[in-house]
Amino acid sequence: MKALLLRLWYFVACWATWAFMAWRGYKVKSWVYRRLWERKYLKSEIVTFPSLEALAEFTKYGSLWKGDSWRAGFDAVSTPGRVQAIFAGAEPAPTEDLDCDDHAIFVVAASNRSLDEGLLNAEGVMRPRFFTVTWMRTDTWVPTGHNVCLFEVPQGPERFPKWCYMDYGAPSAHVESIHDVARAVMLRYANGPAKLIVWCTQKEDLTPQLTHRGDEA
Repeated sequence: MKALLLRLWYFVACWATWAFMAWRGYKVKSWVYRRLWERKYLKSEIVTFPSLEALAEFTKYGSLWKGDSWRAGFDAVSTPGRVQAIFAGAEPAPTEDLDCDDHAIFVVAASNRSLDEGLLNAEGVMRPRFFTVTWMRTDTWVPTGHNVCLFEVPQGPERFPKWCYMDYGAPSAHVESIHDVARAVMLRYANGPAKLIVWCTQKEDLTPQLTHRGDEA
């Protein structure tokens, strides 16, 4: 009976998370949060970087991590401008609302601006996207997740592209599919046995693109 209930819980979590992501729940929540609390950053100009190493150095994320509060609905995404102001020292280190989603959206925005300016060519990456990965630990059955910047890595006109992600440092190793990236993120951060719930690629404005449900590719 317990095994059946756990499978049912996993099924419900997959469908509920898929609906939230696919139906723009993340985007709507973040839109509201930004206009309530971060209006002065909405039109901030995002700086560019000559390399992903320089971008990673600018963020200095490890010393600033602060979990989301009730104001952010516990996972709304800040504006890239607000995150940039904190990393640049123009704003004091926050006491809340600066976690993986905020870091990821800044990396996406800064990478996009840099590529637009003809930078990052030596990195071999393109199409930065905001990438949400959710999973469920199979020992505790508690859903959780992580956000990163997803990069496509072209392999030539007759070869399929590869993929990598960037969050708190240099880009990850290249893998064969977006699903492989999702599994790599889960395995790195789950800290135990887990199953994927949903992964979702999103544009910089958090419009969902690809939304995959379940642990099977």
